[in-house]
Amino acid sequence: MQHNNTMVVQLTVDQLQEIISNAVILGLKQHQKSVMIDDETESDILLTRQEVSALLKVSYPTLWAWNNSGILRAQKMGKKVFYNKDDVMRQLR
Repeated sequence: MQHNNTMVVQLTVDQLQEIISNAVILGLKQHQKSVMIDDETESDILLTRQEVSALLKVSYPTLWAWNNSGILRAQKMGKKVFYNKDDVMRQLR
């Protein structure tokens, strides 16, 4: 048999507002921390030439020229070419 314990608590309106306010502030702080963590991992994402070309609507030769001129730096891993997602997103602005 399951027993439910019920408590009746009397609070003033001010006390209830303070409890709710503290809970909301705590929730927002936790959300902000999780968003900051997501932003940090977002900066580690690498995009392929094909993805960047489609996203920026430019050709491979344009990406090559931008890399050589320093506009959008590429990173090589073996024979593959990648671009940092944050750098690409800055080009969209």
